Amino acid sequence: MRVAITCFEGDKVQAMFQKYASVLETLSVEQILPSDAAVLEKSMRPKKGPMVLKRFSVMDVHLLDPAVIEDLKKIILRSSFEDLTVAGSVLGKRSVPDYEVEAEALLEASRRAARHGGGGNKSSRNGGKNINNSSTNGTNGSGNGSSSKGKEAVLDDMACATAWGDFLLAIRSKLTHLSVWGKGTNLLLKVLDSRMSESMEMPLLDELSISGDWEQSLFECRWMEAILRSKSKQSIEAANATAAAASAAGVGAAVVSPGTGTGATVLTMPIKQLHLMDLTVQPSEWEQMLKYLDFSQITRFDVRQKNAIIHKTYQWFVEALPAGQMKSRCSIAIHDDGTLDGETILAYEDIIRGKACGQNVMIMVNGYHIFT
Repeated sequence: MRVAITCFEGDKVQAMFQKYASVLETLSVEQILPSDAAVLEKSMRPKKGPMVLKRFSVMDVHLLDPAVIEDLKKIILRSSFEDLTVAGSVLGKRSVPDYEVEAEALLEASRRAARHGGGGNKSSRNGGKNINNSSTNGTNGSGNGSSSKGKEAVLDDMACATAWGDFLLAIRSKLTHLSVWGKGTNLLLKVLDSRMSESMEMPLLDELSISGDWEQSLFECRWMEAILRSKSKQSIEAANATAAAASAAGVGAAVVSPGTGTGATVLTMPIKQLHLMDLTVQPSEWEQMLKYLDFSQITRFDVRQKNAIIHKTYQWFVEALPAGQMKSRCSIAIHDDGTLDGETILAYEDIIRGKACGQNVMIMVNGYHIFT
């Protein structure tokens, strides 16, 4: 059975969770109330029977109540998923259905009318001198208030990024797909940078999409370099060999799932989909990235950078494509600031087609399509 449930904060979904939790195959959680999350967690406990949930996604972690986050952690850490996605904008705002927007607009209009009436009465009671003093103080207060609000906004933004970081690291052993966009992306990357010993432990992560307000070039973010390096063919072979040896020797689990204490061996997965948008990638970073990625495993690769891609970098990219080993229907898109020209791109067309060996691969570079 396939059940799709769409709800907003305030909707009553407890009865649906109680009825359908054990038969859900796909579930996306966004803006759920603590009471509903508690019912969902309880309905998915092992004693209720085996779960069939295969795909689970959590949107906009920073907008969730702490109690909701704790219940979601419990569900995730005791389950196994084909796809566990965490996605959203680190500083995204809460969305509401139209009828709530209209009601809020009417309420705000009523509040403004009440404030306007109150202000008029106060002005009529006070003398001109008091009004002028109030105006002067208000100007000074406004300046201090603006500075204070600015600091509060920075603290609030960092709190949002920290909420994301804490959640990701708590469920890192289960995470398969991370997608982040919009403002605040750089703050989350800083959080992951600051906790490298934990943030590198994402063995199942095979889809990574990062876009937004990058403040650094690609590998100036230490986490990006480390996570891609850990997904290289050489690193995976070494890690999985160590895991197999430990298991065969009866030493115990090679990887203990964080937060669960269980001893299931977790094999590291390669990156299959990589999307990097609105950033700067230096030639040396391209060279390293191409060494880390295994294009025999890639199904989608999309890089949209703000600086130029030089001829040598494009040559490295073509050389990194494995002859006869690319996935069928693999899609690759690369865009720079427009510097890489069509003549350079199409000069390698025959080489790329030869490497594709008849596989249905689509490569687009700065708008130029190469079909194989």
